[in-house]
Amino acid sequence: MSNIILRIKPHKLKKNREIKGLSQENMATAIKLSQSQYSRLEKGSCEVSLKRVIEIATVLNIALEEIIESSQVPIVIKCQNCKDNYIKFEKERKIR
Repeated sequence: MSNIILRIKPHKLKKNREIKGLSQENMATAIKLSQSQYSRLEKGSCEVSLKRVIEIATVLNIALEEIIESSQVPIVIKCQNCKDNYIKFEKERKIR
């Protein structure tokens, strides 16, 4: 799971952080980043691992879909006979 890299929606990340009343420093501390690294996430100047997106979504108490690009929304497939779940990404489909 840690090798999956995503692009986030910076404006949604900032908006959700502000709604929760958290500073960039608060968020950075909660997900173990420096404030400057977190600031880069909100500016959209870097990509982020799925693990980190899950941490952010947990702190903000939001769904992953709120902050990642719609063409990258992960679908978790439960596997009853496996130790791990599988994650696949579906591209956004346009309806005609």
